[in-house]
Amino acid sequence: MQKEQEKFAQGGHGRKTSQGRVESHAGLMVLRIKDRKDVTVLSTAQSTAKNPCTDKFEVDEMYNRRKSLVDQTDQKAAISPFLRRTNKW
Repeated sequence: MQKEQEKFAQGGHGRKTSQGRVESHAGLMVLRIKDRKDVTVLSTAQSTAKNPCTDKFEVDEMYNRRKSLVDQTDQKAAISPFLRRTNKW
């Protein structure tokens, strides 16, 4: 099963998919996007439709929204002081 998923993630033919290429088989979509590094996204929830305003795929927009929320949470956690209580026995 894992070998089949790896093969499908590489485009079904054993090679990496090119950037921005979308493949969809039996309800599973594969998309390769370029962030800071290459990101391969497998999705069963989003379709292969693009947003006409931004010209990005739905799954790409969702990935960026989630990523920005994680970044904001990390920033808030870094600046907020917390008290560390320890007990010495």
